[in-house]
Amino acid sequence: MKLSVFAQNYQGRMKGKDVDFKGISIDSRKEQANKIFICLDGKNFDSHEYANEAVANGAVACISNKELNVDVPQFIVQDTRKAYSKLASMLYGEPQKKLKLIAITGTNGKTTTAYLLKKVFDAAGKKSGYIGTLFVEYLGIREESILTTPDPEQLFALLDKMAKNRVEYVFMEASAHALYLKKLDCLCFDVAILTNVTRDHLDYFGEMNKYIKAKKSLFSEAKSKMGIINVDDKVGFDILKNSEIPTVTYGITNPADVFAVDIVYNKGMNFTVNMYDIVFEVNTSLCGSFNVLNILAVCATAGYFGIGPNEILEAIHDISIPGRFNVYDNNGKKVVIDYAHTPDGLKKVLIAALDLTVGKVITVFGCGGDRDSGKRSEMGAVASALSDYVIITNDNPRSENQLKIAEQIEAGVMDMEDCEIILDREEAIKRGIMLAGVGDVVVIAGKGAEEYMEINGEKIPFSDESIVKKYL
Repeated sequence: MKLSVFAQNYQGRMKGKDVDFKGISIDSRKEQANKIFICLDGKNFDSHEYANEAVANGAVACISNKELNVDVPQFIVQDTRKAYSKLASMLYGEPQKKLKLIAITGTNGKTTTAYLLKKVFDAAGKKSGYIGTLFVEYLGIREESILTTPDPEQLFALLDKMAKNRVEYVFMEASAHALYLKKLDCLCFDVAILTNVTRDHLDYFGEMNKYIKAKKSLFSEAKSKMGIINVDDKVGFDILKNSEIPTVTYGITNPADVFAVDIVYNKGMNFTVNMYDIVFEVNTSLCGSFNVLNILAVCATAGYFGIGPNEILEAIHDISIPGRFNVYDNNGKKVVIDYAHTPDGLKKVLIAALDLTVGKVITVFGCGGDRDSGKRSEMGAVASALSDYVIITNDNPRSENQLKIAEQIEAGVMDMEDCEIILDREEAIKRGIMLAGVGDVVVIAGKGAEEYMEINGEKIPFSDESIVKKYL
């Protein structure tokens, strides 16, 4: 692709001669042969400062928001993040125009909802793809996922692969970071789904209003054609009242287009769904009221695209989602592994765990380092309020002091006699399992299906599931 072709389709100023390029780079340290280097700035960096390093490593041109002192052609734009999305889209031939795109955003439930939607559409004979936290998957092909929402070049490369394989529907998790950083700027989604909005990522956004604004931005005429909203959620209700786009609602408590009644929790769930006035009974292996809402989001979306109850029921009847409320049972002693890493997520998981037990709930969890420290005491309070015993442990401490994180969690615990700190996560899980008896439930929260522990820049192999199987 020629730089001049991009310049004809994006407002900016050329400096230097035209040049061919075959790829995009945003990391000056990596090999840049035949690539164009895009200068981005963030909270703690400005890669304009490293443009010469990128050129030394082979970059053939730069896109920047100011004139650079480099010996390669430049294209100077107002916003390099918007330019990055547009350039990646053009480089891969605008594959989004050949696909139906469904975005799922929210603090909790994105992964489950997107994963279930793919299963439902597969059951209906539709060629579908999934891009999200767990992995990337389409037509039996599975690839590792690096980010919840990939950077633009990786994202459009994936969409291009899916389009070339004649995928019809793509279900994509849309993180607040991706929306704020304009990774999805060149996409207009056929449907945007909101699961819920509660506290998360305040280490980055600083305040809830900024985080909420990022989520709400998806529900605009520029970003989506149709919204599917959890009307039981406060932010969802606000989006509904002020929506620029047509909306469909789902919920349990408030009046909605798709809703559930007569919910019974018993080794899974049974409930009745009204989906656009089509009424049917659901029996699923999934647990928890949060999964009722996730299933209602799936029903609202599937019904909107003309998929009926039979395909929905076939997909959700007996299903397990990696790292999402996975239940392990050994003669009545149960262990639940879940990704819950926010106060609201942990609360919902523990409430669901109470429905599984006639005995005690023992909770093993930690909080990630270099992330929102304000939620740590809140999670300690939630765990102690809904558990009989709490074991505080490690969860990706990254560059932070492990004991300091644990003590910040402990500050929220109400009864210190029913709490201990065991920083070694394997030993903490072992301790929880050994404390449990028949009828008790051990909830291990925070990491879900992750297969590593991140400490001081190193990802050390670690799996909650492997440890549970070892000791249960």
